[in-house]
Amino acid sequence: MSFKMGSGAASQQMMEEIAEAYSLEFPDNLYRLIAYFSDENWLMRKIACEYCARLGEGIHSYLFESLCEPDACEDRIYWGVKTFTRFIDTPHAAAASQYITKLLAHIAKNYQNSDYNKLANIIKACGLMKDRESAPELIELLGHGNWIIRKEAAGALMQIGRPAAPLLKEAFSSGNKDIRYWTVKLLGQMLGGEAVDSFKKLLKSEKKDLRYYALTALGENEGSEIIEQVVSCLGDDSWLVRAQAAEILEKKGKQSIAALKKAFSTSSNSDVKYWAIKVLTKLLKDDASGYLEESLATDDSELKYCVIEAFSNMKFNKAAPLLLRLLDDPAWLVRKHVASVLLKFGSQASSYLLKTLENEDNENIRYWAVQIISRGEGNNFNQLLKMLKEPGRPERVFIIQALRESRNDQALPALLELLTDPQWTIRREAAYAVAEYGPEKAIDCIISGARLDNADFKFWAQKILNSFDKKAMEIIAARVKNAENQGETDELKKLYPLFELINSAGCVDIIVSTLKGKKTAAKELLCESLKNIKNEHFVQNLLKVFDTEDAGVCFFIARILKNISKSLYHMLYSALDDKKAEKRVWICKIFSEIKDSSFIAPLMVLLSDGDKNVRYEATRALARFESREVFEKLIKRFIDEDEEGRICIIENIKTLVDEKMIHSLIDALEDSSDTDAYWISKLLVESAAGRLEMLEKLHDDSGEKSAARYWLKKVIDHIKGVSYL
Repeated sequence: MSFKMGSGAASQQMMEEIAEAYSLEFPDNLYRLIAYFSDENWLMRKIACEYCARLGEGIHSYLFESLCEPDACEDRIYWGVKTFTRFIDTPHAAAASQYITKLLAHIAKNYQNSDYNKLANIIKACGLMKDRESAPELIELLGHGNWIIRKEAAGALMQIGRPAAPLLKEAFSSGNKDIRYWTVKLLGQMLGGEAVDSFKKLLKSEKKDLRYYALTALGENEGSEIIEQVVSCLGDDSWLVRAQAAEILEKKGKQSIAALKKAFSTSSNSDVKYWAIKVLTKLLKDDASGYLEESLATDDSELKYCVIEAFSNMKFNKAAPLLLRLLDDPAWLVRKHVASVLLKFGSQASSYLLKTLENEDNENIRYWAVQIISRGEGNNFNQLLKMLKEPGRPERVFIIQALRESRNDQALPALLELLTDPQWTIRREAAYAVAEYGPEKAIDCIISGARLDNADFKFWAQKILNSFDKKAMEIIAARVKNAENQGETDELKKLYPLFELINSAGCVDIIVSTLKGKKTAAKELLCESLKNIKNEHFVQNLLKVFDTEDAGVCFFIARILKNISKSLYHMLYSALDDKKAEKRVWICKIFSEIKDSSFIAPLMVLLSDGDKNVRYEATRALARFESREVFEKLIKRFIDEDEEGRICIIENIKTLVDEKMIHSLIDALEDSSDTDAYWISKLLVESAAGRLEMLEKLHDDSGEKSAARYWLKKVIDHIKGVSYL
């Protein structure tokens, strides 16, 4: 026959097994029953415990030894201890309690991390036994490393009650911090009003930990006097004591409100005000807004500071209007603290402030609203960025300055766009903001959004890059090297133009390296990428290359320099004063490529240069201007030149000579020496061979004895092949 399970009833088989075990000789019966403490069936374990207790007090020593065995599992300990507690209210209770205390000491001594359930069960048993003799062991466990063990030990001591009080007082003086905390807490609960005076004295101790423990103990008592004492601790020197006092007052609930209001309105201690209003806000809940608003009617910034902090514990819809008004407080620190409180409300505050901006005229409120929204994310932040595109928005400078502080990566592209804004102030603030993101992010953004064809963008991009000093050059150099190695032409088209914007000579070193080590296509790409150069430092560094590098490199450097802005032509003029003729030659080549009329004067000066290569290159450059003024000056120079110089001039201007110039040359024959006339005739042969009829007519019209007639005859004969000059 069997019994139903689940309602506490045992099966017949179960009872038969227990009966069989119980009927054995002692102590075999005990050991058999103890074995059932580990049975998988909870009811079997429970019944075994009951029958062990029926064996009487004689089991104590045997049970104790079994529970002390190293392999004693958690179930054996639990039911073994339960067996001891069955002797409560019997003549053998004291003996059972002694064994539990001994077991507690044994397990605590050999404690391992996995044993905390064993230990907790024994501690609970000590509490049930209420034996003062177990108090020393329990007090020792108030300092245990596991919080659960400390809490269970405190609970057991509380069950023992007043008999443990003397031992707790003694332990307070000698125990560690945890023991001190729990002893005063327990003493406060056990002794009530009797211990209050002692705790009050401890509150005057110079040691903050003693004050903390005394306050904790006071908190276990009730009464208005106790609450006032705890409120006074809100001004303690120790933050830990102040926080504990606030926690106690909050737990005491509405009975603390009157004392807190009084302290807030009368105390001169800022800490008392701060903690009082903080606790009041939590206790008053929805009723707090009215009280806080009344408290704001003061010129005391410190008091306002405390009230503002309390708003963070309220619902946003009640706190928002009051906080918004405080954004215009006369004290900057108050405004700043209001902003920090609003930030705690997250997107709620951002949405509210975004709507406020549409109609708000107060500059302080607009400024702080922007500051708060800029530190958020999502749609509200994006709406703030859209405002930057509206030229008429009065908050744009505020927004940029706020983004400069928050450095939200999402804002970088929008800030970069502002480098071309019509307003100079906006461009400047945007540049400062981009620079705050640091070289890596700023350079990435400049590369991806480069608009170097725009003068404003180029100007401010240069300012940003040079604010990073050498770091900018190092970053760009590394990226150029990688792009060159990977053959990433599109990337190089973005990177090469940035060289011009950096003042460091290192950028020109990278250019020279490319010109020396790369194929012609890469060199051409480099030259094509650098246009409308306006950076004086960059040009100065390029000009220095002519002093050190070979013609192959200098050729491409000259190609780059021909792209400089007209505003920097003065640097080319200055380079003509260089003592090295090679540099002057390269400047002439650059002049010939640019062909600006302002170069004619310095080139004419170079026709008298002491170096023939310079004179030759200056002549070639001047010849490209195709100007009568230049031609006439060249003819004057032609007459003064040596043979080599004259040949050079002939070669470079022969294709430029027109009829008017021919007349000028023939007129010059009249007053020239034979040598000069000879060279003028050579020039006519080279330049006027296609105008033979004109020469013959001029010959016939000239006087019989004129020098011009004589030399024209020689020129005509040379052209016809009759005789040669």
